[in-house]
Amino acid sequence: MKKLTTWILLLAVYLGYIAPASLIANGQTIGKAMEQKMKDTPEGLKFRLSEGVEGAEQRVKQPLASTDPLSEGDAKDLLKRIPEIKPETDDQTAFAKRIGTLPAPKTGNKIPVKFPSDEQRAVPNANGGANKLQVVRYSPEGEIPLAPDLSVTFSQPMVAVSSQEEAAKYAPVELSPQVEGRWRWLGTKTLMFDTTKRFPMATKFTARVPAGTKSATGQVLEKDVVWTFTTPPPKVARLPLAPASLPPLVETPRTPRRGRIRESKAVSFRSRTA
Repeated sequence: MKKLTTWILLLAVYLGYIAPASLIANGQTIGKAMEQKMKDTPEGLKFRLSEGVEGAEQRVKQPLASTDPLSEGDAKDLLKRIPEIKPETDDQTAFAKRIGTLPAPKTGNKIPVKFPSDEQRAVPNANGGANKLQVVRYSPEGEIPLAPDLSVTFSQPMVAVSSQEEAAKYAPVELSPQVEGRWRWLGTKTLMFDTTKRFPMATKFTARVPAGTKSATGQVLEKDVVWTFTTPPPKVARLPLAPASLPPLVETPRTPRRGRIRESKAVSFRSRTA
């Protein structure tokens, strides 16, 4: 009997002191393991796509459960279970009405005068000479170091407002000699010629707008407008002098048919282009 009582007391002491401590230690170990596992888990939802299974489109769809609609009395009984919403004192506010409508603006004194008055109206220009088609300006002109493009500006619109492809079909300027490039309009009055590379050097160009050229409004150019421009020729930059110790530079051409040999001194030069 005494032994049994002793074993019971020892078991009670174990369960009272030792067992809870072991449970706490196990709980801490499990908690740390869960924290470490959660660190490696990315945040957010995960979705995984996989290949479908044959016959999935023929799966059996679960039918909806059969239900009975509630009667009006049953619905009222359910709503009675919800606690009543009690209004608070600060729930109601006065209607937000504006202070008042702004007064109408005051009208001033009426002045019975035409606007614009007859004195301010411009007199129609009866002089038709001012509306004649003219070439206002053109460039380049004269001796120039470099000519990247050619432009001509008229006093009247020459083309209608349309696409560049349609407008570029009308180019009333003749250029001699011809150079590779394309014509394009800047607005409706200025025509520009863009060269593919640039105007060749050491060349005299002549541009001409022939008489009879018509504008988009019907005006006609009375006489030819011709101007020229010249690109610079190559120039000798310097002549190298041969040292006195060296023999003169001699170029011997091929033997002519008559059997004589000609000797001519060769002069080297470099051309400088802008």
